[in-house]
Amino acid sequence: MTAVAVGGLLGCRRDSGATQAGSPREDASGGANDQRAGGAKKSRGRKRAELELVKPEGVAALGGPLAADERVILFAGDIMPWNDRGGEMRTFSEADVHYPYRGTAPLVQQADYAVGDLEAPIAVNRGKRKKFIRFPYKMPPSVLAGVSQAGFDLVSLANNHVADYGTDAMLATIEHLTAAELPFIGLGADLASAERIHLADVGGHKVAFIACVSPETYLSNLKVASEPGAFPKRLKRMQDHVEARSDRPGSVLASVESVVRLVERANELADLVVVYPHWGIRYHRPPSSRQVAIAHAAIDAGADLIVGHHIHTWQPIETYGGAIIVYGLGNFAFDSRNSRAAESLVVRAIIARGRVDRVEIHPLATHNRHEAIRYQPKFLTGASARELLSELATASRSHDTQLEIVGNKAIARAPIARAPEIAPAVTSVRSSEVEP
Repeated sequence: MTAVAVGGLLGCRRDSGATQAGSPREDASGGANDQRAGGAKKSRGRKRAELELVKPEGVAALGGPLAADERVILFAGDIMPWNDRGGEMRTFSEADVHYPYRGTAPLVQQADYAVGDLEAPIAVNRGKRKKFIRFPYKMPPSVLAGVSQAGFDLVSLANNHVADYGTDAMLATIEHLTAAELPFIGLGADLASAERIHLADVGGHKVAFIACVSPETYLSNLKVASEPGAFPKRLKRMQDHVEARSDRPGSVLASVESVVRLVERANELADLVVVYPHWGIRYHRPPSSRQVAIAHAAIDAGADLIVGHHIHTWQPIETYGGAIIVYGLGNFAFDSRNSRAAESLVVRAIIARGRVDRVEIHPLATHNRHEAIRYQPKFLTGASARELLSELATASRSHDTQLEIVGNKAIARAPIARAPEIAPAVTSVRSSEVEP
């Protein structure tokens, strides 16, 4: 078992086209009723002295062969290769904006389309830090070249850090992304633009992408979520600072009704609909009741794939209504020294014959303090990959979902039959009623 260093130059970036019945109990616990065992403690306690990592020359081969009519959409988690207060990752990124992606870029670039969550506003001297934000994030526009050239075709800004420095920084973010010609969703100068559905041609399939952020992402952990009134307080704070309005920049807040409305609109525009939500309670691996309710309602409304992110580590996979839900990817290139943020996922959705046929799940090492990682995520192989994927398979079985483990990846196949659409009664559930 050998830890390997990953170097080499990035390749060229390719061209690309641009509650049902039985829903979880409603309460005001902020997730306290979702205390199934399984936070991120097991991963944190797996003190591997060495990791088995894919060597640089082997990354591109992780994708494996595809049929002639198959196309790939790749999804990565949270991207924040910077720290405005300094630190190692900032040092690495200042010296080389491509550094954080050298262990992953060949697989990202290989995809027909690649999507990631950009977890901070892009601003330098604009904006004022919100006092209630404990860990404020902000990045300079120089990081965008690294993100783009790593192979990402689309980034989402719908997350709990987009408003860390207020409305002026959000407007600066829009300007910098536009200037960099990096397509984005989940942030707009007003509500109409925040709700914009991004359409991309992926190998002849018209795919719609929707992004939103859920209020429980303002909860720091499960203990805080269990405090009386915790969720309504965070909901109000997110409405005041993050939610886009007709006269204010921001993002769409995720609720059953908001996501169903966007999915129904997207279905009129595209062949396939992907929802890419920022949701969940930090480091709490079991999906919250709110995540489940929103995901199921989105699929009932016609979504074909749900891929979530936020909690800084992975969450289980579920097949529901003929579609696939990846509840949480974890981090990607992210400035974190927390040992609980040690393992994540990169997902490749395989599209064929007008549907999402399957998703391939690739385990990723993101423990930045490990000497073989050093703020440059790398794919796991061998026993390291099998251990993580076995845990993922076990967690997914609690959602009646079977994963196939094939070499260094797991596969979830979408059932062919789609469940009939649920009547619009789900839209009557208010966002404040379904707690985390």
